[in-house]
Amino acid sequence: MRILIADDMEYARANIMEMVKKIFPEAEIDTFSDGTHAWEAVKKREYDLLFTDVRMIRMNGSELAEKVAEMSERKQSV
Repeated sequence: MRILIADDMEYARANIMEMVKKIFPEAEIDTFSDGTHAWEAVKKREYDLLFTDVRMIRMNGSELAEKVAEMSERKQSV
């Protein structure tokens, strides 16, 4: 399982990662401090689960989620 965590607060990323590791100990987890870097990762790699902060610099979590949903729809319609 591949999981992406995007949050501009380091302690929040660490807390989410700790919680996720307890539930999914074998998961591969990537963390990002902003939505733009997270989006670049999503374009290169598929993730099973995404945790994102709503308020972040550059690209907020809502924008990131919309882009991921649009990309997912395009993949399904091909």
